[in-house]
Amino acid sequence: QNKTEKHKMAAQEWAWVGEQARDAVVFLDQAAAELVAWHIGVDALITTHGAKAILSFEETALSEGAIAEADASRVVIVSSQPLHDVEGAFRRVACKLRACRTCDVVVCYSEAAHSLLDGEPQQAGSCFDGFADRLGGWLTQAADVDKEDHAVDVAVHHILDNRAAVLGDTAFVLPQSAGTFPWLPDDTDPLDTIPKLATSLPDHVRIEYRKLACQIAQLADGMGLQPACFSIGHTAALVAEYISEYKTQNQGSGEKMSVIVLDRTLDLLQPTMHADNLGDRMFNLLDPVSTASCDVAVNMDPLLAGPTVSKAIAADAAQQASGRSAFKVMRGSIVQPQSPKAQQLVQTMLSVKQREALMQIRKELVATAVKAKVPCKMSAKMGRVTVSQLTNFLQPFAKKPEAIKQHLPVLQCVLAAVEAMARGEHGNLWDKYLSIQKVLSLNAADPEADSLLGQLMTQLRVAEDGACGAQGIRVPDMLPLVILAFSLTVAASTKEREQEALLQETLVDCLFEGLPAGAGVSMEAVADLIAGLLHRLRFINLLRSLHPGFEHLLRDAAPLPLVLQVLDRVLDQQRGDIPHLKHFAGKAEAGGGGLLKSGLGMLGGMMAKAAHPADAHTIMVFVVGGITCSEIQLVKGLVAKRSAEGPRVVLGGTRVATAHTVVDALVGARGAVVLRRVTSL
Repeated sequence: QNKTEKHKMAAQEWAWVGEQARDAVVFLDQAAAELVAWHIGVDALITTHGAKAILSFEETALSEGAIAEADASRVVIVSSQPLHDVEGAFRRVACKLRACRTCDVVVCYSEAAHSLLDGEPQQAGSCFDGFADRLGGWLTQAADVDKEDHAVDVAVHHILDNRAAVLGDTAFVLPQSAGTFPWLPDDTDPLDTIPKLATSLPDHVRIEYRKLACQIAQLADGMGLQPACFSIGHTAALVAEYISEYKTQNQGSGEKMSVIVLDRTLDLLQPTMHADNLGDRMFNLLDPVSTASCDVAVNMDPLLAGPTVSKAIAADAAQQASGRSAFKVMRGSIVQPQSPKAQQLVQTMLSVKQREALMQIRKELVATAVKAKVPCKMSAKMGRVTVSQLTNFLQPFAKKPEAIKQHLPVLQCVLAAVEAMARGEHGNLWDKYLSIQKVLSLNAADPEADSLLGQLMTQLRVAEDGACGAQGIRVPDMLPLVILAFSLTVAASTKEREQEALLQETLVDCLFEGLPAGAGVSMEAVADLIAGLLHRLRFINLLRSLHPGFEHLLRDAAPLPLVLQVLDRVLDQQRGDIPHLKHFAGKAEAGGGGLLKSGLGMLGGMMAKAAHPADAHTIMVFVVGGITCSEIQLVKGLVAKRSAEGPRVVLGGTRVATAHTVVDALVGARGAVVLRRVTSL
């Protein structure tokens, strides 16, 4: 018996997934695991909701023994991707499920989204029902019993809340599209490819942008809103057009929400500038979790390495093996959906200035120590929050395993802040970067100053002893500084163009000369990496020149983010024209026509004169390529200054953008492989 069910977006959606996991084997893909982690916790599927096991359906070597050992009579599969993308993986898993009697499939794309991605007219129930029939057939064929007496109950469920919405009440990211970035040319593509973009994109790239558009449209759909689409940027225009094509359930009846899509490439200054924000520091300095796009790995040794706690962990592990204990000490992480206090700490780190965030962390740590009856030495005037001070407050917990168990989420977040501060202070790495950033910013605001690229070369010049630069700049920081310098250059002068060749030679020397003998990286590979990066930076500067209304990203040497510039003009009560903002009229607005098709229209749109983003009660600004923590902070401040009666503002992005994520996108796939090899040595 096969059936299809849909679940509307609600606060209980992910809790419902947890309920379905009881006594089941749960299969996830990587992005689905991140969604579950942010909303209910992957480990909570076992410890709280009673799942038998958690496996990856993307693992091609998944053994029948692992499935049989888990007794997979009941199965839950959560997929972050459209069904046609994972059908092969589902079939491989189904062939190994010998005892399955019930299977719930949870997908993050609606039938309307599948229709748009397939390019076929939607037929009621056909997509989900058809897949349920096929999956039921595979499971029946795999059964170890008489096929005629074996019925597999398969249900396909649609869940709309596909955000990792943990960056605050007004900020979110989409882990399914973490790798999505505005289109950039290959190393050999000419720089005049923008007019051809509408007709020259490969199919797999178009599908990637369609997936992103479907996710954004579904968010509006789940909120009961009808998106009115605007864009600034070449890829943003394509995504906005696809959103306008999506047939929402609120078509023609829902309240409007203005969706303004922006390209990250129009403002690379924010990800490459160190800001007065603890979240930016944390995401830039701590190692990312390899299986997540919006999490950092936290070193738990300061808490767990003590002999008292180590013995307690060993005892708990023995109890877990016999199923008598649900406690499990996991690797450090800032993803703590089970703890409102930990979530609030993370949101504070991302959305306020560093000093204010550290004071809140100290306050919460002291309150936790008092509650856990852990000794905490406090003075009447504790003054500035320091790494040593927070470490001293944490040390007594290492002797109290029960206190660690009870308050582990908060303690992990505190450790993340401590480690980020400590890494920045080690060798003054953060301050060294800041000093160069300050010099470049000040000179960018001075029309009489020397070439920015020339100034950067002075900082990166190879010293006689082989160390790169008198200031000892690390390899991972060199390329972000190059991007920063290009982003500060409004128009490439003749002198700047002359400096590019010299900069390229200097960068190759800096990267290659610092490699140990036998590193396995050739100078040619390093030269190709730098050449590709500079080629794409020239392309990005060309894009910015096509948007002169927003090409200045500084004001008196202070950052002036594109997101902030756009919102400031949108929320301006005078409602003046917003340069380069294109409006895409969907079928509900244009009466079934008026969509962009091809050619130079990619840079434009059908402008409805009366359309203005502030007409809606909700405004979503979405950045293709990711948002930074400092942007979350600045937008929060801007909205706070506006009238409480104004539109609600939501900031979204494909991921949390950092200097390293931007560098990876700009060096390309081949360059990223070389770069990882260089930075690991």
